[in-house]
Amino acid sequence: MDAFEQAVADELTRKGWAVFVPHKDQGVDLVALPSLEQTSAVRLQVKGSRTYGPRFQGWYKFRWDKVEHAMDITDFWVFVCFVTSPKGRFHPQFAVVPSSELKRRLEADKGDPVHFYLTEHWLDGERHLVNDRKLPRKKLSRGEISVAPALDFSEFWSGHGEDVWRKLHET
Repeated sequence: MDAFEQAVADELTRKGWAVFVPHKDQGVDLVALPSLEQTSAVRLQVKGSRTYGPRFQGWYKFRWDKVEHAMDITDFWVFVCFVTSPKGRFHPQFAVVPSSELKRRLEADKGDPVHFYLTEHWLDGERHLVNDRKLPRKKLSRGEISVAPALDFSEFWSGHGEDVWRKLHET
């Protein structure tokens, strides 16, 4: 288990979930149950990135054939980025994206390898998490261009102030 998977397992455990690690990685990194009394499991693929600054700014690279397989056998993909606080401490932020939604949004870019950049941007006075790989970042940061809805991952992002883990209960 790597640090990113551990961060997800710790967060889910804090929220009362029972978390399990498959013995062999075949595209599912973690399996979680809302409680030990419930039998409906949630299968998670976890991707982590080093931090590229004091905000969520992660670069994720993967092969489409492996991604496509993992999207078919998982319920959610969790993107993790350790962000520095004003006091210089690291804490994880998460983007919890349903696999079917991620597949739909990335299918147009299914080259090999897939490069997926999630970056926090201020847009219209609000923080957003944007897949900005193909966007002119300077214009984006100055608010000179708008972001297509398929590139905005804010609804799945823990830094946006919502409980993104609630979506796991909906499966």
